[in-house]
Amino acid sequence: MRMRIPYANSLGVRQLCSIESAARTNPQLNVNVILLTPKESYDLQMKSQLSAVLSYSNVNFLSLNPVEFAHETPYEIFMERDELSKSVRPIEHSSDIFRLLLLWRYGGTYLDLDFIVTSQLDKITNYACDDGEGSIVANGLINLDQKFGKKFAETLMNEQIKNWNGSLWGHNGPLLLTRVLSNLCNTTNIDKMIALGNCDGFHVLKKNICYPIPHSFHEHIF
Repeated sequence: MRMRIPYANSLGVRQLCSIESAARTNPQLNVNVILLTPKESYDLQMKSQLSAVLSYSNVNFLSLNPVEFAHETPYEIFMERDELSKSVRPIEHSSDIFRLLLLWRYGGTYLDLDFIVTSQLDKITNYACDDGEGSIVANGLINLDQKFGKKFAETLMNEQIKNWNGSLWGHNGPLLLTRVLSNLCNTTNIDKMIALGNCDGFHVLKKNICYPIPHSFHEHIF
């Protein structure tokens, strides 16, 4: 059976600036840009724009085969059911899955490609942030190590598969993270999660660290 994996096949100036900011601010870290796009597709489309970003020695563009990458993981049966092709937000939901699988396998820091990074990403481990509105814990930035983080990532993955909903944008991503952290921190209040400082090994950081401008303010700026 051939899986129909959705993907975005181009990167714009905003995404390239995000990659560059991570590389400039964190020269001690590898900045791996993981795409579900076939390598021949993005190499051809972005050849001229990529040269400046690839001048940073710590930037790597890697192409992922989703079906092979999910083999012998909790997602294997899920992928065989071809759930992503049934989703109303297939690109976003694919990202919700594979960011967790990458963190489960390797640990590290996952970042969406709309962050401008202005500080070091490895000062602490096992964290995510208030979304800027005080209502959920966002999954646009997640750091997990290979000890606590692998177990936590697996908890997220199992919860995601068990309660998958392909018709809602945030259900499998930020709302999933918030649900799991509500149990871990023993509270549904985001401010209390932040005040705890440490929920059994995981840290919820206050909004100004990751999302100083709430997404609802975007129309005031652009």
